[in-house]
Amino acid sequence: MNYTTILVHVDDAPGADDRFNAAAQLARSAQAHLIGLASSGVTGFSRDVVATDLSSPAIAPYLDTLRQRAVHALDRFSRAAADAGVQSVERRQTDQAPFELIGALGPYADLIVLDHYGAAPRPDGRYWQVGAEVTARSACPVLLLPQGMRPSMPPRRILLAWNASREAVLALRGAMPLLQGAEVVDVVMFGEIAAPVLQVCASAEIRQLLGRYGVDANIVPKRGESEVGHALMELAVASRADLLVMGCYGHSRVRELLLGGTTRSVLMAASVPVLMAA
Repeated sequence: MNYTTILVHVDDAPGADDRFNAAAQLARSAQAHLIGLASSGVTGFSRDVVATDLSSPAIAPYLDTLRQRAVHALDRFSRAAADAGVQSVERRQTDQAPFELIGALGPYADLIVLDHYGAAPRPDGRYWQVGAEVTARSACPVLLLPQGMRPSMPPRRILLAWNASREAVLALRGAMPLLQGAEVVDVVMFGEIAAPVLQVCASAEIRQLLGRYGVDANIVPKRGESEVGHALMELAVASRADLLVMGCYGHSRVRELLLGGTTRSVLMAASVPVLMAA
């Protein structure tokens, strides 16, 4: 079991090369096809600049500049892929908003790689919701890389947050190629996991399931926490995890977006790469 297609967002933001390198390392390890998608931002420019005729010769130099920036970013992506030895590489360029297109391409990829800025605004002015939105829209696992860090990919130590929910199951399956290649896998469970059948023991079942995939997991039981998101990040840092795997939206999506919850807490404070699925 391995990834066959990895899609990475390409731009010229600070630290973008670290994102390209991480995606390239994953693609090389999995012998996967690597797609780099860059947006010129022309569509957003035309929307934000009121009463501008994009066919006007006066505006053409600005549009050319925007498109050339995307080309230069794709050149950097291509160099990273070549340096990593990725055999199958594809460049895509669009004038559309990048994350809408990434979400639409998600069903045709095994993994999406994005940068993540936590509580800080992105260069495009958007916030932490980008990762959650793409995860929910794409039906594809999303790997979020904190901006400014050089992650170890593929990860050697993984922390898997488990509560037997649909989202956690999808995250587990989406991360399986990484789990199988990791040296250490810790499975953390907060409190007791209720089961409709009394004979089901969540800790034993998840360990046996992972074992059938060749993953020797350590079970880390924790008391129920009111702030699971903060507790998860603290544990990820304390255990020196290279990756946190978790489901996106533990409650209803509307409630999660409006009131916060584990997803929001993790995305606001993530200091390690996070793989999410919804």
